[in-house]
Amino acid sequence: MSSSRLGALVVLLALAAADTAVAQDDNLFKAGEAEAQGVQHYQAGRFMKAVLAYEKAYAFVPDPNYLFVIASAYEQLPDRCPDAMLGWERFLSACTDCSKHDAGVSRSKRLTDRCTATLKIETTPPGATVVVDGADTGKKTPVTVSVLDGEREVVLKLAGHPDVKKTIDVRGGREASLRHEFAAQAVATATVAEKPAAEKPAAAEKPAAEKPAVEKPVEAEAGGGGSNALGWILLGGGVVSAAVGGVFTVNAIDEQEAQREADDSFDCYEDEDYCGDFSEVATLEIIYWVAYGVGAVGIGSGLYLLLSDDDTETAVVPTFGPGHVGLRGRF
Repeated sequence: MSSSRLGALVVLLALAAADTAVAQDDNLFKAGEAEAQGVQHYQAGRFMKAVLAYEKAYAFVPDPNYLFVIASAYEQLPDRCPDAMLGWERFLSACTDCSKHDAGVSRSKRLTDRCTATLKIETTPPGATVVVDGADTGKKTPVTVSVLDGEREVVLKLAGHPDVKKTIDVRGGREASLRHEFAAQAVATATVAEKPAAEKPAAAEKPAAEKPAVEKPVEAEAGGGGSNALGWILLGGGVVSAAVGGVFTVNAIDEQEAQREADDSFDCYEDEDYCGDFSEVATLEIIYWVAYGVGAVGIGSGLYLLLSDDDTETAVVPTFGPGHVGLRGRF
């Protein structure tokens, strides 16, 4: 290798080492900034923000001391026992021989005792499989298990019975109890099958003639009376609607006469000042035509129901004769 190539290689190695040193110094600087923020948050009692700051510092420099503070901060937060226990597990995995290892072991043990509750589970009948928070404990009732502080979900499984799901709130360092009685299952016994056929009650063999005939005279009368009443209502409503149409017709005629007196040409397009008045006449015309239409429908529907009603108490029927056509009613 020539001296020029050797010199170039040395320069490259020196530059790489310098870049590495600069990167390490930059990471140390950023970790120091994050640690300073974490200290402020921790001392001010903002423990969750302290956790985030120390996690950021640990990302730049994986120092186990940062994990120690993270676990300690989780201990100060309410209902965060699982996070605190995981924090101590992370610390002890990273700090196998660091100066705070023994302190971490002691803190972890105290936390486990504080965050773990004893749950005693009993069932009637016994022998139910116990599942806590989706994990099969591998044990059967009656049993005592250790669970974490907080709200826990317990599922009891017993052959021949539907699974039972229960939720219980336990407090760390205390003992709780859970009892359940499975409902008795209805099981067919052999004694029923062993009874001779002669002892079984004979099946009902009533002839069809003995069954009472179904008669509904009352329902038929109720149906006729209902349609007759509806017919009178529709007829009356149609007459009222037609009368309303007549009133609006008179109003429209009066309005038209007033416009003819005000403007002999009666042409809305020659003088737009009258357009609004003619629009009012048009509105009245629409109203009385609608009223006439509703009245016609009501009168027609009412007459149809009255003429087709089978009620003998009240009915209206058409009459035809020499020189007259009319309606005859019974009320």
